Amino acid sequence: MMGNTATQVRCHTCGTWNELHSEADLCKSCHDPLRKVSEHEEQNREMRRRSWEIDVIIHPEDSLLMRTGKKIFNAVQMVFMAIVAFFIWLFFIGPG
Repeated sequence: MMGNTATQVRCHTCGTWNELHSEADLCKSCHDPLRKVSEHEEQNREMRRRSWEIDVIIHPEDSLLMRTGKKIFNAVQMVFMAIVAFFIWLFFIGPG
């Protein structure tokens, strides 16, 4: 029969041993995160977060014609996505 053994992690900042219950645990003495995220992993998360952004970015230095064109493109893209989502919804509720 196995006993209840908690995983213990040593804080990188103060060296205190802490019981680890989840990935987001903080040190009980200095309140720093026990699981540090590497810079590469943080960049990877940010890239994945941005990959779902589909709007064309409108910069303040763009000309009036360029800003108007980008706004129209973003609006058309949003309407197209709404129509596709509606048809997907219709497909899944389907007959019966």
